[in-house]
Amino acid sequence: PVAHVIVEAKRGWNLPTKAQLRKYVVRFTREPQQCALVVQAECSVSYAKDRLPPDIEGVPVVYLSWRRLWEMTRECRAVASHSEKRLLEEVRLYLESLMTMQNVDSNLVYVVSLGADRPSWCSITRQEIVNRRGKYFFCLGVKGWPKTPPNYLGFRFGGRLQCIRHVDRYTVARNGAEMSREVPEIDPEKCIGCGDCVEECPTGAVSLVEGKAAVVDPGECIYCTACESVCLHQALRCPFEIILAGRNLDRVKPKSNRIL
Repeated sequence: PVAHVIVEAKRGWNLPTKAQLRKYVVRFTREPQQCALVVQAECSVSYAKDRLPPDIEGVPVVYLSWRRLWEMTRECRAVASHSEKRLLEEVRLYLESLMTMQNVDSNLVYVVSLGADRPSWCSITRQEIVNRRGKYFFCLGVKGWPKTPPNYLGFRFGGRLQCIRHVDRYTVARNGAEMSREVPEIDPEKCIGCGDCVEECPTGAVSLVEGKAAVVDPGECIYCTACESVCLHQALRCPFEIILAGRNLDRVKPKSNRIL
């Protein structure tokens, strides 16, 4: 079957607006079911999904990241001829010039200043968000913020560098209010069933199974990390995570953005 596809390619994390995409619809001469609008950019699928409409006047809107296209060129090499492999290699190198590649081996630390104020979207202060919940929120690629998540984050408050945390994972969200909440991870091999975490938990979310391994009830957990701080065997762990977004709702810029 014949289809009509229009590709809108963008650099960086920029995405076309609905008004932009709507201008392309008038160019289609076939039925909407035989057409598609393909958007290409550097942002993740989850980021694009929240910002792109599923369709424009019945025409499907499909997102394809530069990274996914780069992966496809590598996958196609397995079945490509010699001349096709040379062409795919040229495409791959060109795509790498468009993408911001994360260096997983980098030991550079991105340092930010933490205020003692409370964001409008949270009930605790910015320092408590980092220290108690093991999370940090910054606006992605805006006003000097990095476009890719760093491997390490350093936090300054009280006039000095207080801590450096390794970034275990990251999530793309609309704003800080969408910070994911997850119960602590438990290593059953390290847990000796001492019950210290059970006594420390303010809501009774932690309990022991047959007096041995601890379990956490997601419905009762308030993500305070008290159980992790009291465990001497490091059997409980709250992963450190950063939340990336396209803008900062509170318009708060860091007092010091620099690389150590």
